Amino acid sequence: MEKLAELQNESDIRGIAIATKEYQANLTVEAVRKIARGIINWLCQSGIKEKITMGVGRDSRLSGQKLQETMIEELTVYGVDVYDFGLATTPALFMSTQFSQFSCDVGIMLTASHLPYYYNGIKIFSQKGGR
Repeated sequence: MEKLAELQNESDIRGIAIATKEYQANLTVEAVRKIARGIINWLCQSGIKEKITMGVGRDSRLSGQKLQETMIEELTVYGVDVYDFGLATTPALFMSTQFSQFSCDVGIMLTASHLPYYYNGIKIFSQKGGR
């Protein structure tokens, strides 16, 4: 059973997205589905009453495209309007919450920065900053 709390660190969510000989994957498609639902729940508890808008982007990691597709699919199932930013930078996803032409309630960036190829992560930005 996946333990999602183990994926969270101080500023974002990171885990093994590609299984290796040494590590079992824990940032899986199913984990991303649950995380997407958790983000929606968090927004609803934060008082957002209107339609939720999110931007989702990724870096060039091997696992990024599938995790991004999964995130977008899950968000849209729950009625979220999603901007698919495709390959993007972390600052671009933050700015999607700041620029009026997007007005995203949340920007989600799939990246694990400097970590090895088998990692991936989820950075979450709101209109108030990073989470």
